[in-house]
Amino acid sequence: MSTKTIHQSSKLGQFLSSDLFYYFIHNKTVVISFIVFLLFIILAIFAPLFAPHNPYDLAAIDIMDSELPPAWMADGTSNFLLGTDEQGRGILSTIIYGLRTSLAIGILAVFLQMVIGVFIGLIAAYHGGWLDNILMRFADIQLSFSTLMICFGDFSHYYRYFRVAAICPYDSFNGAVGKEKRICRSG
Repeated sequence: MSTKTIHQSSKLGQFLSSDLFYYFIHNKTVVISFIVFLLFIILAIFAPLFAPHNPYDLAAIDIMDSELPPAWMADGTSNFLLGTDEQGRGILSTIIYGLRTSLAIGILAVFLQMVIGVFIGLIAAYHGGWLDNILMRFADIQLSFSTLMICFGDFSHYYRYFRVAAICPYDSFNGAVGKEKRICRSG
């Protein structure tokens, strides 16, 4: 047995005896989520094998199959389990092929954020002082955007509900008073 094999097995042994692996294996939610994630990855990679139809093959699409209901409903066929869209493409096949795009965008976005975050973090750590404070405030602003965008996206056309929703999470911290506090408690 070579020294390289011994070194690799000791690294594997270190990983298997680490706290990270222990807590990962003993958390059922994490394990199930990881298994579902792996299934989605496998489904996306091997989409042509799992999808009943290719939604991008124009020769196989028949407009006469448009807007068919799912297989369990009246007039549904087992050929299209989730039905078809307006162009006759199978919805199940479209979802399976769409996994490729969704996972690619998600993985690339996380990778890009990681690269930018590590770069800015290294600059902040190296220089320190006021530059560190400024860069960390920009990071705080960036981290708040996703929550704010969800909030504005969900409640912007319901102004009175938006006002209440914006106050309710901060109720115990800011001590909202008057009508808004009563609405928060009642609704």
